[in-house]
Amino acid sequence: MLIGRTRWLLKQFKKKMWVRAALFSLGAVATAVMSALLGPLIPAGWELTLAAGSVDSILNILATSMLTVTTFSLSIMVTAYGSATSNVTPRSTTLLLDDSVAQNTLSTFLGSFLFSIVGIIGLAADLYEGNGRLILFMATLVVVVIITA
Repeated sequence: MLIGRTRWLLKQFKKKMWVRAALFSLGAVATAVMSALLGPLIPAGWELTLAAGSVDSILNILATSMLTVTTFSLSIMVTAYGSATSNVTPRSTTLLLDDSVAQNTLSTFLGSFLFSIVGIIGLAADLYEGNGRLILFMATLVVVVIITA
């Protein structure tokens, strides 16, 4: 009985939008920080010559676009919720708030934005050496694939 209730509470907790956004954001920040920490562990022969500022440029583009897309998506969701609260049944508003696709989308956009910001700050503070920049570049490519998938 207790296990069933705990499982139900965990399921209800996972439905909250802020939980998904926090997990995506935490993962993004951890990835950007780990790039700086794991850089010195890569053998010197694996270094990839990146154009000066190429990672920074990609991260700037990613941050700008993710901020725009997140703001637009969130405003659409708020508008839809506002319209649903005044025009349809209460069950419809609950279904709208519990939509996992919308939550995952917003969480991915927010996490990508935070990843970009942390990466830009790390690059500006010279936290990344040559191999750290390589890891950050690879992680940025993974983030772009996650966004487009």
